[in-house]
Amino acid sequence: MSLKNKAISGMLWTFGEKVFSQVVSFAVIIVLARELSPSDFGLIGMLTIFLVIAESLINSGFSQALIQKHDRTEVDYSTVFYINMVFSVILYFILFISAPLIADFYSAPELVDISRVVFLSLVINALCLVPDTRLSIQLDFKTKSKINVISLVISSSVSIYLALNGFGVWTIVYQNILRILVKLLLLIVICKWKPLFSFSIESFKQLFGFGSKLLFAGLVATFVNNLYSLLIGRYFGMKDVGYYTQGERITNVFSSTISVVLQGVTYPIMTSVQHDTKRLVSIYNRLVGMTAFCVFPVMVGLAMIAEPFVLLFFTEKWLPSVPIIQSLCLAAAFVPINVIHLNILNATGRSDLFLKVDLSKLPVNLIILVFTIPYGIEMVAQGQILSRALGFILNSYYPGKLYQYGLIAQLKDLIPVIIPTIIMALTIWCINVNEPIYNLIFSIVVAVPVYILSSYVIKSPPLAEVITILRNNKSKFS
Repeated sequence: MSLKNKAISGMLWTFGEKVFSQVVSFAVIIVLARELSPSDFGLIGMLTIFLVIAESLINSGFSQALIQKHDRTEVDYSTVFYINMVFSVILYFILFISAPLIADFYSAPELVDISRVVFLSLVINALCLVPDTRLSIQLDFKTKSKINVISLVISSSVSIYLALNGFGVWTIVYQNILRILVKLLLLIVICKWKPLFSFSIESFKQLFGFGSKLLFAGLVATFVNNLYSLLIGRYFGMKDVGYYTQGERITNVFSSTISVVLQGVTYPIMTSVQHDTKRLVSIYNRLVGMTAFCVFPVMVGLAMIAEPFVLLFFTEKWLPSVPIIQSLCLAAAFVPINVIHLNILNATGRSDLFLKVDLSKLPVNLIILVFTIPYGIEMVAQGQILSRALGFILNSYYPGKLYQYGLIAQLKDLIPVIIPTIIMALTIWCINVNEPIYNLIFSIVVAVPVYILSSYVIKSPPLAEVITILRNNKSKFS
């Protein structure tokens, strides 16, 4: 199979998995939102920053380093496996004894027991990293997709049972632990990979040389992206964190699908052509356009229908989250494109520039957060729009400098996407139906053809690209 076919097949399988996964996740969110309180979601949201920072430390950029390295060996894999395990156990111990401090920080004593169970996922996930990375290197996204779907379905089914039987916040805790545990068991059974009883200092130094830059950059990015939940929990309380967390979860159902697909598929593909600048830039340019074509209408459309959407699926108790969802949707429109910007730097071994970009965003986000917190949770969410927009500008700087496809060129290519999106948004805005379900259905039924027709009328290049791919790859799931 050619590289192009592998890329398309991988993207189709990964996208199919993510679409199915997000449908299942959305169904679970509906059940949990109806059975649990905003404060329950807030408690878990308060732990997010500690969990994701620890996960970044455990991986330490080694997965990306393995993918980027062309002459990798079994010793390399085993070395990374043992490093991940040691880091995960150490970090779990630190977080275990720090649980009372975390609870005191948020003035939520119930977090002591909850956090100690939640953080167990770090150790389990560390065992999954190397087998999962091997599948990415082999471009075996079909197997990855099957494993992720099975683990999600099992954990989601159990979580619904727990929610309906009064387990409260522990429903969310057990769901996450079970999902990762099932994934680990499937990786062991299907991949049949076992680490060697070997650890190479030389391999560690070589991989860490690349991975350390990604580690620091990843920590900075993780801290910046989750700083909001940390400070919201500190200054606004559990219920507000719950509204914000639920807003992020709903937004992520749509934006993360595309982001994760792009991260998992485009990075190995870009790495494989890193020495062919012409092909690399061609892939990069087309991905930016097609990503915007898919993401912009979805996120803007969701922002426009947020109120009937929440009323229909989550009931009136979640109405305070509507303005937050609207702002986070608009902010999330930039995220998948930013993934492509940073992927091209990592794929070509320029993780140092990845680090510089994230470091430059840190003070910007801090300033925005400091100025918006005094005005309430809704203003904090609105600040995310400015933060992501400025992040898009910063992320496009180095790729533009290295590959002559900078901010101005990208904005010109995005105009054929922005215009139909605005037309679609204005169309939805004109729809005025009182009943939420009819409002929602009518908005979607009208918005989709309006967007596609508008794109066709202005001869949008991304639309032509998408049509070509669909025509030429009808049987890629076989």
